[in-house]
Amino acid sequence: MSERNRLAFGLARRLFALLAIAAIAAYLCLHRDQLAGLLQQARVSNLVLAGVLFALLHLIIAAGYWSVQAAVGVHRPLSSALDSYITRLPARYIPGGVWHAFSRYLDLHERQQADKRSLLRVFLLENGIVGATGLALAALALVSVQPAEHSYPAAAGLAAMLLAGLLVLALVMRGLHPRPAPRALGVAIVLLSLNWLGVALAFALFFSGLATTSTCSLSVAGASYLAAASLGFVAVFAPQGWGVAEFVLALLHPCAVSAPVAVAALTGFRIVGALADSALFVSWRVLHALRRSGAAQD
Repeated sequence: MSERNRLAFGLARRLFALLAIAAIAAYLCLHRDQLAGLLQQARVSNLVLAGVLFALLHLIIAAGYWSVQAAVGVHRPLSSALDSYITRLPARYIPGGVWHAFSRYLDLHERQQADKRSLLRVFLLENGIVGATGLALAALALVSVQPAEHSYPAAAGLAAMLLAGLLVLALVMRGLHPRPAPRALGVAIVLLSLNWLGVALAFALFFSGLATTSTCSLSVAGASYLAAASLGFVAVFAPQGWGVAEFVLALLHPCAVSAPVAVAALTGFRIVGALADSALFVSWRVLHALRRSGAAQD
């Protein structure tokens, strides 16, 4: 992609995200009477547990990305990969949705002297594995956990997108040598699949903790989230899936909840995720400061 086209695409993504957030805010405001009781008598323990689980899952994601890097020959200590991933978490909230990955790749380039070709392979495999595992797990979950009239067409659509994406990824990767190490690649696939399952559980806990959705089973809520979030991830025009994930979850209406409730629940989960990211970042920085202080005293 030329520099001009890249800048135009980045601007389009930022504009889409801003419009999507504004539209979601307006939609929720219009239905505020319907949502007034959503947090009444909510189970706070579920909401807190969802946030804690969301934060801890970052350790699994970082380990999965570390395995991807090892698979393409970029070797570094796991502790270094964790530090880079967590200290760059605030970059997730810079408009555009790419800055966390970009800052991690800068670390790879500066600390491990990874060249552009290696970074391209890391980028393709990280996003390819996350997208493929999300779509695959979502398709399986919809037909096994939430069998309904609309589930099978949705699962078929997810499977078709998965096959198309894998084909494109395979064609691109053919021109990049050497081949990724299969063992490290397999570990990355397992870890990033566990992350999808974990974040689906975190959403299900949050969803079932809300007053008006407390009777929804964890499996149904989690399956719907997997479909919405995986489609949001592969929608490259929507940073962090804003707008796309909310639209899909509203269409699936897990446990027959209304569209405003589904959109509000996912928006609330995003807020919990942001708070969890902040807590993890601060905790990590405090641990670093304590470690440095202890080393200085020794």
